[in-house]
Amino acid sequence: MSRLALVLLPLLILSSLVMNGCSHSPAPTEQSPALKFTPPSQWQSDNQATIADSSQAHDTETPSSHDLSSALDLAPALDLAPALQAWLFTVPDPQLKRLITEALRNNFQLNASAALLDSAYARTISSGAARKLQASHSVDASRSRQTIPSGPQAITRNSTSLGFGVDIAWQPDIWRKLKKQQQASVLDYQSSQQTHQFAQLSLVSDLIKAWYQVIEASLLQDLSEQRLSNLRDNLDILNQGYQAGLNGPLDIYLAQADLQQEKARLANQAIVSVAASHQLQLLLGQYPSGTLTVTNPLPLLSEPIPAGIPAQLLARRPDIVAALRQLQADELNAKVAHLRRLPAFRLTSQIGTRSEEFKDLFSSDFLISSLFASLVTPLLDGGTLKAEEQIAYNLVKASEFNYQSTALNAFREVEFALTQDQFLKQQHAATQQSAIQFQQAQQLAFEQYQAGLVNYITVLESQRRAFDASRSEIQLRNQIIQNRINLHLALGGDFGPNH
Repeated sequence: MSRLALVLLPLLILSSLVMNGCSHSPAPTEQSPALKFTPPSQWQSDNQATIADSSQAHDTETPSSHDLSSALDLAPALDLAPALQAWLFTVPDPQLKRLITEALRNNFQLNASAALLDSAYARTISSGAARKLQASHSVDASRSRQTIPSGPQAITRNSTSLGFGVDIAWQPDIWRKLKKQQQASVLDYQSSQQTHQFAQLSLVSDLIKAWYQVIEASLLQDLSEQRLSNLRDNLDILNQGYQAGLNGPLDIYLAQADLQQEKARLANQAIVSVAASHQLQLLLGQYPSGTLTVTNPLPLLSEPIPAGIPAQLLARRPDIVAALRQLQADELNAKVAHLRRLPAFRLTSQIGTRSEEFKDLFSSDFLISSLFASLVTPLLDGGTLKAEEQIAYNLVKASEFNYQSTALNAFREVEFALTQDQFLKQQHAATQQSAIQFQQAQQLAFEQYQAGLVNYITVLESQRRAFDASRSEIQLRNQIIQNRINLHLALGGDFGPNH
């Protein structure tokens, strides 16, 4: 190597470090930020939550390097038990438990999520491969023919070349770029793992809610059929009274109109029942034939929500953990994007044989070996690396906002479910009492009509009110169940170990 090359090479490396390594770049976030709003430290059953100071904001433990390496060695299998335990309060039926197991096994969207999780784990293996020794082998053969002019007659020479070699390469991770890239991939996998777990919880939640929607639709259809039967009986009584001259044609017209209106309501309720059955079958991965029926009763949740639910329970909620892991992964990816602007080192070794005869390929006399060291320094790239670095840091900002939004939405869901639980129970208690009163009123109105004390319009109105109250009572019973399931999903599970 000439003296000029010996002088220029260190200068090129130094200038590369100055231009790329020391250039101004946005500083990566060292720690995941605390929430930029003040969450409550716990929730009360009366919705009077105490307020925590900013130092008690939600935080999630960052995985240590040991945790990251463990995740690379073995992809932990997700335990389905936590996904079921949150809903056991409303799963007393073995049939529903069986359906939950079937849905977790056959639901297409959940299976798609599991496939994406497997791909995320495969990417962790791929990202770690860059830090390991790379080896490849090659076998080549060539034959050439050369014609050399020599006097009046040309000389033709044929030559054969056979080669066999093994190439070994290793990239020293001087700037720890490859390690950070590997850690970011592991965090991506952990984020996908939490996303899949939240998909499981959401599926269980949707399945139980669909189950009770089918029960509600069936009860309302039975109620409508009962109402239709009563109206037919009333019409028969009115026809007998009309023939005896006890009432006029107006009562007959009103009774017939009410009967037809209830037939229309019954047909509409049948549509609702089929739609609820379709939804349940869809979650089960079954063909939505609409033939699935449930005859179970609709329970009334009388157990109150315990007071003092700790807000720290949201730290286990999978979608919040997934958003935090994604933020941490993007922070590492931003650092990797910055380190790509620094020189990269690579060591390459080649060993093999080359000869004109196949039998000589495995002879040590024809052994060829070489060792190369290379240094690649980006000098001019049109601003590509700088732009990619800026993109990476913008992704960090986007992930931080997404984490904030996910956590804030989780608090909103808990607050809303707690508030709604109180009002739904109050509404149900009042509606239940009104249904009892309206049942007594309609019986009394019909007796008074037969005695000639009131007209038939009074009877129709009392029956309509009694029917509407019974219908509302069934719907409110289901709304209480639906809201309780939403609360458990918002909390990411049950009410905590103390409850």
